Amino acid sequence: MRVPTIQTHRNIVQFLTRAQMNIHDIQRQIATGKRIHKPSDDPAGTVEARALRQRLEDTLQFRRNIDNATLWTGAADLPLNGVVETLTRMKELVLDAVDDLEGHAVYGDQIDGLLDELVSISQSKLGERYLFSGFQSDQAPYVAAKQVVGDTFVATAPGTNVSLTHARLVAGTVVVRDAAGTTTFVEGVDYDIDSTTGTLTILAGSSLANGVSYEVDYETETTSSVTSPVAIQGDIVRHIDGDRTLTVNFTAPEVFENGVNMFQLGIGLKNALWKGDVDGVRALLDSIDQALVQATQVTGILGARMQALQTQESALASDEIMLRQFISDVEDVDIAEAAIRLQAEQSAYEYALAAAARLMQISIVDRL
Repeated sequence: MRVPTIQTHRNIVQFLTRAQMNIHDIQRQIATGKRIHKPSDDPAGTVEARALRQRLEDTLQFRRNIDNATLWTGAADLPLNGVVETLTRMKELVLDAVDDLEGHAVYGDQIDGLLDELVSISQSKLGERYLFSGFQSDQAPYVAAKQVVGDTFVATAPGTNVSLTHARLVAGTVVVRDAAGTTTFVEGVDYDIDSTTGTLTILAGSSLANGVSYEVDYETETTSSVTSPVAIQGDIVRHIDGDRTLTVNFTAPEVFENGVNMFQLGIGLKNALWKGDVDGVRALLDSIDQALVQATQVTGILGARMQALQTQESALASDEIMLRQFISDVEDVDIAEAAIRLQAEQSAYEYALAAAARLMQISIVDRL
């Protein structure tokens, strides 16, 4: 059976077209370095490559999360160590103060400065975010105040002294009233006040009744209270691998109030020193030790978190290298092998062209 000339021509064109496409595909593989450009190039390889790329994207996201977590923990490192150093210095001053018969006021001044340092540390920031404010990171976790409202004392016999909670009062700000708030008493008539030591003396003929509790408001020259303007809470968590998460922050109460309130401790120490109350100072020594343990534990937790991040970052970096290699094994072309195939395809194409040229020259008479 003879094959029609037109069918022969079609077969030749189809063969040459396929050969050209094969050459084009190999050239594109060599140019891009990729073996797979569309799913039909290798359906199984395409599925495998997509799965590997998803794992790679997850790994890269975990590494970005770790970078952010490292930023948070690194930013907290200096402030938290500053808390330990401040408390250590506070303890040194107190130990010196209890052995000093005359310099208590000077030590009180230094403790007051350390108290200000603690407040400043509590307000540390990462960019515009407060480190220790939890989810309320746009607000400072603590604010210092000098106004005292509702301090109490029990009146004694005329001529005797009553010690208020704070020392270094601002002269002229003291207001004494009864518990119901209906009667206000007069300085110089019912009592005298030593603003430096915060000592109130009941005067003869005073309307303050012996043994009765009274309330007093006043302003102090330095910080008399440190409070939170909002309820500080919220752990900032980062995913660092699969379902594994890591808390990257500490809330202010965890650092400054978890057991011993460091601010109240500092306020109590400086007031005791300014009042010359050595026994009161000694009574707070154990609290300083507890505060130091508290701060050291927090820095220990921070160190463990930083180590965990470093370890996980190293593991993920290795995973990234491995996954990129796997993807390369699936998708990338062997250039040397592709060059050999290209040469073979080009040779075959040239032979096909020569054969086609000869066939095209055969006339219908040659076929009869």
